[in-house]
Amino acid sequence: MLKCSTFVAQMKKFSIKLWAVILVVSIVSMIGVQFYWIFSTLKMESKEFRRDVLMSMYDVARNLERIETANDLLEYQDSLTKTFNIKILADKCTFDDDEITDKLNFFVQKSMLVDDYVENLYKQSRNRLIEERINQTTLDSLINVSFALRNLPRDYWCAVYHPLRDTLFFTSRVVNREEFLGNAQKMELFASDTRKNPAYLMVYFPHQFKNVLNQILPMALFSLCLLIITSVAFIAVFRLMYKQRKLAEIENDFINNMTHEFKTPISTVALAGEALSDPIIQNHPALMEQYIKIIREENNRLGLMAEKILTTATMDKGKLKLKKEYFDANEIISDVALKFEIQIEIKDGVISLDLARQSTIIYADKMHFTNLISNLLDNANKYSPKKPEIKIITKVSNNLLVIAVKDNGIGISKTDQKKIFEKLYRVPSGNIHNFKGFGLGLSYVQSIVAAHQGSVSVESELGKGSTFFVYLPIKKT
Repeated sequence: MLKCSTFVAQMKKFSIKLWAVILVVSIVSMIGVQFYWIFSTLKMESKEFRRDVLMSMYDVARNLERIETANDLLEYQDSLTKTFNIKILADKCTFDDDEITDKLNFFVQKSMLVDDYVENLYKQSRNRLIEERINQTTLDSLINVSFALRNLPRDYWCAVYHPLRDTLFFTSRVVNREEFLGNAQKMELFASDTRKNPAYLMVYFPHQFKNVLNQILPMALFSLCLLIITSVAFIAVFRLMYKQRKLAEIENDFINNMTHEFKTPISTVALAGEALSDPIIQNHPALMEQYIKIIREENNRLGLMAEKILTTATMDKGKLKLKKEYFDANEIISDVALKFEIQIEIKDGVISLDLARQSTIIYADKMHFTNLISNLLDNANKYSPKKPEIKIITKVSNNLLVIAVKDNGIGISKTDQKKIFEKLYRVPSGNIHNFKGFGLGLSYVQSIVAAHQGSVSVESELGKGSTFFVYLPIKKT
């Protein structure tokens, strides 16, 4: 049966560990997927951003060339008007041979004029400098309009660069020349020209990453919030599962310990009762008195254990009522120490007192204060298996009564020190019956001290004993 329960416990632990692994893998996977999505989106948006910039620059370059061509055509037309007197043929309704000939001559002349214009345009484009072909105001206007159509930001550096002359023209907020030339996107200007010294329109966004990030930031933040909520929910569910499992284990241990604790005095009372029914024992008053004493002591022990459980339940419901009165704490501590002296001497131990000489009058519940000291001494004796050396020290500091209960017992690890004041918690010792108790003593101590507006702490090291400190308000004199 024991092996079966051990196997079930191991399976439960394995199940919790498995769920923990699944939880961690799930959260890490979600984080990985989200980061992959963010980086992929960022990369895609960066490409889209660069494409929009290039398309806008292409529009600017095409419009510059169209404007130049239109202007050149107007200038050429003006020059022809001054040089030649062109007679435009009137429309006629009849089409005789002479008219056809005149019309053919007209189209031939027009064709020659167009050819002449194109040849003139070709010669001019080869000889004109880039700074003569572009107007700064027109360039800025074209860039602003083109970028606005594609919702591009305005924090850009812009210039026209001539590589053969290694010169920047029409610069717009170019702060660092090397950074600009190394990172700017470029588009060839007047690409239809047949020349070997082209110029380039160059645009650089120094805050491109920030601009792209701002575009995906709302969705990224929303995704991050969902991820955090999901992760917190997963962790909360897992912690709840873990807490429920620990609570089930603690309750199971409590039932086992309680059964073990109650079984001994009940068996003792039963045996003593049977002994009293024996005629031989009835004829020996001394033996009868001894058995009656045993029954009385075990009955008191059962009552104290039941009272401790009921008091803990009352405190959990917040219905603990204190009957406060003024009394000398040192007197109560001395009385309790005297009662424990016999138990400690049985184990060849010793208990000593170092009590404060100042007034230790406190306003507290005498019964609960007595139980508080009893619990601390009981723990000190219980967890000091060989020759206990227990010392109780009291002193007054800053209107507080400081009570220190020091032992030379097994000590408490740093991890367990954080949990020993929890209800039903018992320091693991391999066999749960090595040290008797329900795991309620220190929880009771903390609750009573807190109810008196005090505090409790512990200093301990494994193998070197423990010291518990209780701080309670003292009556001002």
